[in-house]
Amino acid sequence: MSATASRFGLTVADLKCPRRSRRYAWPRQIAYAAVRQSRPHLSLTDIGRSFGNRDHATVIEGISKHNARMAWAEILIAIGAEAYQPDLFARAA
Repeated sequence: MSATASRFGLTVADLKCPRRSRRYAWPRQIAYAAVRQSRPHLSLTDIGRSFGNRDHATVIEGISKHNARMAWAEILIAIGAEAYQPDLFARAA
């Protein structure tokens, strides 16, 4: 969580906060996916608890949204979008 938070100029408390704006939600979704990948033994409920007591369905939705953004990134790279920035979909506006 701390690595993702610092990457986006946030704190771990910001990732756990109830705010749902893009500035907080997108990094939180990236962190969900990172935790799920690095700690596959944790249940979705456990991951949700560590992010401010969120429901497992919220974690599933966040991971799905992150994976969809990454799939689009791969498509852009495949078609030769040289100007594409890998963090484009993850940056808060």
